[in-house]
Amino acid sequence: MKHIAHVEQLDQKRSLWQAFLPQKSGRISWEAEIVEDIENEIIAWRALPNASSVENYGEVRFKDALGGNGTEMQVKMYYVAYGPLRKAIYQFVSPMLSHRIRTDLRRFKEMMEENLPKTTPVTSTTTTTGTTTTRTTTQTPSETLEDRNLF
Repeated sequence: MKHIAHVEQLDQKRSLWQAFLPQKSGRISWEAEIVEDIENEIIAWRALPNASSVENYGEVRFKDALGGNGTEMQVKMYYVAYGPLRKAIYQFVSPMLSHRIRTDLRRFKEMMEENLPKTTPVTSTTTTTGTTTTRTTTQTPSETLEDRNLF
């Protein structure tokens, strides 16, 4: 997550986040708390209202992929900005954010697959909302999605 400058875990449920503004022109920060955490199902969070320069909340849902090969992850993130930081924050969460999230998820996927035997097939599906694009492929963990010209 190249846009994240720093994360500090404050306790079991709360963490302090700092992210770079576009072109690393500054930083924004927020304190987040986990509001739902069900193993192998969902992690949901929200920014604490008095400890954040941007209101945000989101969730990551996990479910078994079709055919039982792997895990499907669905990420939803919501941001609302106010005041003088509004323009800079909305530039930060511009359409580039979708690309950043896909890149971060791809890196996470590769890290998780490093522990799989190299012959284990893995199915990947990418969906982008707005302009809906769905791609599905089966690959071995040693291949990356770029190797298959999907991104």
